[in-house]
Amino acid sequence: LSPPSRSLRSLHWGLLGVEALPGFLQTFNFFPI
Repeated sequence: LSPPSRSLRSLHWGLLGVEALPGFLQTFNFFPI
């Protein structure tokens, strides 16, 4: 695999993390520790 494809994969996972972050925050709000 070439480095450009790897950077695109990391960017893709980064975007998924950003989209999943609000869900985690809502979970913490519903179940505060």
